[in-house]
Amino acid sequence: MNYNISKQEAEKIINMKGDIRGTVFKTDGLFVLQNGGEEKLKEVEQELEEMGYPLKYKDVHATEFYPFGTRLLSVIAISKVFDLNREGVKKMGRAAPKSSFLVKFFTKHFLSTKQTLNKVGEVWEKHSTTGTAEAKKINEEEGCAIFIIKEVDFHPVYCAYMEGYLEGIISMTISKKVTVKETKCPFYGGEFHEFKANWEN
Repeated sequence: MNYNISKQEAEKIINMKGDIRGTVFKTDGLFVLQNGGEEKLKEVEQELEEMGYPLKYKDVHATEFYPFGTRLLSVIAISKVFDLNREGVKKMGRAAPKSSFLVKFFTKHFLSTKQTLNKVGEVWEKHSTTGTAEAKKINEEEGCAIFIIKEVDFHPVYCAYMEGYLEGIISMTISKKVTVKETKCPFYGGEFHEFKANWEN
């Protein structure tokens, strides 16, 4: 899948409503450094500058808010520099929870899978001022769960990222192989983003 975007598309993305905490950019920057070092980080920052929305990852303050659209552009820029396909973007998403203090707190302090997964919405609210997220169904016996994200526009690259992100959270909780697939999406006629998770019992 090609995640290249025009400057017009970048402008539309940056003008999305809502903000997101800078900690997500710290996570993005860490992924780039771990997989490509300082040179790749410079390439990603150059890509963002060429889009018209420069960002220096090391200057970002983790607790401050930044335009939500900047996060989408960050993921798009990283996917372009590393030439990531959908599975590559999912891999980036899977790695993110491991460097998130908030996610590690939830997975450590809630004993059951159900308790932890029900906190997904709270994690979203701590990070973002736009959209809502919640677990609609959690069946530990069957090894499945459904997550809904509403009232926020993405770019298709972020749908792939969220598949991996949810896989990462769940696998930290149950220590089993987890697969997440988006089953409904506004880009393909859905009313909202729906993600179905399955894991081995």
